[in-house]
Amino acid sequence: MLPTPSSISASLLTRLARRTFYTWNIPTTTPRVILSDGSTLIHRHNNYNSNNNKTPASSSTSTTATSDLEARLPPRLRPYRPRSVLTAEQIAELKSLRSEDPDTWTVVQLARKFDVAPTFVMRVAPPPKERVEVVKALERKRFEGLSIGKKMRAVDRIRRKATW
Repeated sequence: MLPTPSSISASLLTRLARRTFYTWNIPTTTPRVILSDGSTLIHRHNNYNSNNNKTPASSSTSTTATSDLEARLPPRLRPYRPRSVLTAEQIAELKSLRSEDPDTWTVVQLARKFDVAPTFVMRVAPPPKERVEVVKALERKRFEGLSIGKKMRAVDRIRRKATW
């Protein structure tokens, strides 16, 4: 049995009227501001401490400041795993492995072996010039085998990336 319009209170009618397709799952207690153009600005509350814009008074101890900042931030998306710091001997071994056989010892393989970031491997041990030429030749050959449409899309993609 549906309620008659006279049995529905005025506050319920206004609450029902404000709940649209886009706001059906937002609680009715959430603050809303009706703007001059008729649109509704919905202010959602933060799930974490509201003092997150304030910096700590003194950052004399870095561990306390870091833990204080982390306590005020939302939870991490991924767990933080600190990477190892390489010694000079390990860096020399990394460079020698990369220069001896870059096909076997790729950036990813070396990063896993030494527990470092791949960008660190690329910066410390760039590939030999012969390897760069081989990779460029393979890419050129692959590009030449593409259809005209795919070539045009690839060139357009390169142009778009250049304007970022």
